[in-house]
Amino acid sequence: MRQAVESESAIVAVAERGPEDQAPREMLGFVILHLEQTGARRYAYIVTLDVDPEVRRTGVATLLLAHAEEQARAAGARRIALHVAADNTGAISFYKRLKYVRVGVARNYYREAGLDALVYAKQLEKVERR
Repeated sequence: MRQAVESESAIVAVAERGPEDQAPREMLGFVILHLEQTGARRYAYIVTLDVDPEVRRTGVATLLLAHAEEQARAAGARRIALHVAADNTGAISFYKRLKYVRVGVARNYYREAGLDALVYAKQLEKVERR
């Protein structure tokens, strides 16, 4: 996880609760996004999106994902992708609701658990500059 966060291509966002001037604030969730380049094409990959189980289904994940997409668009990415465990029906429904489309399967992606991953992606609209 440290490697993912410290990568030069990483964008990290944390959702917190509590007064701005009070530390430590309560962490509700986080997202780690990597920007990648293939030739002239830039895309984004969501390394992980995690929300405290006590605040799931309250909109935290939606806000974190929207922020990640916004940051990816601002950095010039036109596509964003992620892997999700094939048995994680809640996450799969979440991504589908936010217009992610299944584009593949990564067999035995989660080796330790012996699970496949489904690959989901979404096209990002180009940011119009004025």
